Amino acid sequence: MSKASQAIIDLLRRIEAVPEKPINMFEIGIPLIIGEGGGEDEIMNALFWLQSEGVIELLGDNRLRLVKPLPSGSDTYR
Repeated sequence: MSKASQAIIDLLRRIEAVPEKPINMFEIGIPLIIGEGGGEDEIMNALFWLQSEGVIELLGDNRLRLVKPLPSGSDTYR
């Protein structure tokens, strides 16, 4: 898992994301670019990877949703 993928998962935990509630990409993109210093390409690649792993689903209108609950604590995806 890339540093950007882990940063996205950590941020989704902080905002208490759940599968039932779609998330606006600006809620994660802006904090990751400004707060974490990530690049747009790196973040998009991480989002596509998380989608391919079945963690998130990219929706229209710049939104995403969790496909399944996030692992707790330090548990991560492969």
